[in-house]
Amino acid sequence: MLIGIDASRAGKKIKTGTEWYSYQLILQLTKIDSKNNYILYTKSDALNLPSHLPANFKIKILHWPFLFFWTHFRLSWEMLINPPDILFVPAHSVPLIHRNRTMVTIHDLGFLHFPQLYSLISRLYHRFSAWWSIKFAKKIITISNFTKQDILKNFNIDKNKIEVIPLGINLSDFYQTNHKFNLTDLQIKNKYFLYIGRIEKKKNIEFLLHTWQEFLKINRNFTLVLAGKDGYGSQEIKNKFKNLENVIFLGYVSEQEKIFLLKNCFAFIFPSLFEGFGLPILEAMAAGSLVLCANNTSLPEVGGDIIWYFDPKDQVSLLKLLQKAINLNPQEFAKYQSQAQERVKQFTWEITAAKTLWFLNQSKSL
Repeated sequence: MLIGIDASRAGKKIKTGTEWYSYQLILQLTKIDSKNNYILYTKSDALNLPSHLPANFKIKILHWPFLFFWTHFRLSWEMLINPPDILFVPAHSVPLIHRNRTMVTIHDLGFLHFPQLYSLISRLYHRFSAWWSIKFAKKIITISNFTKQDILKNFNIDKNKIEVIPLGINLSDFYQTNHKFNLTDLQIKNKYFLYIGRIEKKKNIEFLLHTWQEFLKINRNFTLVLAGKDGYGSQEIKNKFKNLENVIFLGYVSEQEKIFLLKNCFAFIFPSLFEGFGLPILEAMAAGSLVLCANNTSLPEVGGDIIWYFDPKDQVSLLKLLQKAINLNPQEFAKYQSQAQERVKQFTWEITAAKTLWFLNQSKSL
């Protein structure tokens, strides 16, 4: 069977959630599938795709001179003139022209719930892309039960069309100790709480910073470190809190820097208003970080009853957890870490890829 994969996200140099999902899925498939043949479709160079691909994996560069619409037009043209047996799109957008046997991963429908947190162009694109993909894909993968139920509430489709396959992590990445960084390299001088993710309104950063402002009235011995690339409304957020003390915006950090930050933080805070899965809290648990997390959407599916939850609209709720974290004794923290380490074993990229491959193979009979 010839499986085509939209690898345009996986080939991006700077990767966040959907890009890492695409990349890791392809990487793991190269390790576990020697029977099927694959074509990885990408926009330009393939330098940021997995290297040393096995013989049954080929890269096909589909050049496109414009910034937008590569999927809907250039990939569509390829599907018209030279289609694979199955097309798998790991990130939302099924091309306008596609094979009957097309599968897509829908990560979340946040744009429906918080339209004000997206630019107009982004909102319109997401609405059309989600509707088109959900309507015309033969099968859909979602990354949480929450997203599956959200799709069923908002779109009239058969529930059997959807398969839930959670995201994962590489556990071995978090066992490494030979990091080449120290805190002063990253401008951090004292103990710190950490947030990792896009700096944008959907992630509830303003709430976090307002709460931090209140926390500093009680305790000034900590710094709040925020790491991640800018998103919608980031500059407005930074301007609003530019004079707030004990706050560091690091910008985008490498995977090695991210793991180092997680391993050395006092606690990890994730206040997001809406998540299809919440990969950062899984990474934080794997690194041994104490996790303070919003109690909404898909996040309790990932954290289970191990991590600490707060109401992402109630500052007092988070302030209580910040104070509780400061007073946590070593025995309780060791127990938490042990439970967290056991839970993350349920979420690995190997498991994600194996389930995805099974799902792809089932499509032979479609």
